[in-house]
Amino acid sequence: MSKETRPTGRGFWLHQIVEYLIAAALILTSAQSDYPLITAAYGIVLLINVTVVDGPLSAYKIISRQVHRIIDWLYVVVLVAGASLLKIDQSTRMTLIGVAIALVLIALTTNYTKKVFRRS
Repeated sequence: MSKETRPTGRGFWLHQIVEYLIAAALILTSAQSDYPLITAAYGIVLLINVTVVDGPLSAYKIISRQVHRIIDWLYVVVLVAGASLLKIDQSTRMTLIGVAIALVLIALTTNYTKKVFRRS
């Protein structure tokens, strides 16, 4: 495969590591939040999303990477909607917006295609 035809973007394993870290951060910061249920719920939903995708760091390979990609974007919409519509403090609101921005950046730079290894 030539360099021009090779898919570009970061490996999906890196995408998963970032999502695991963000989920852990959300869950851990919920202990200090004025609205712990909200941040913990967002963290748990993200953790479930990253553990069920067909990826190298997944616990269960239930959904495809393309479905995961759609869920990522829906999750960003839900984060922004929650930050905008929920009656929460400014700190929690900024946390949700920050997570949304981070997920947009990682989703835009991720190569979601699955590598196929061939025997020679």
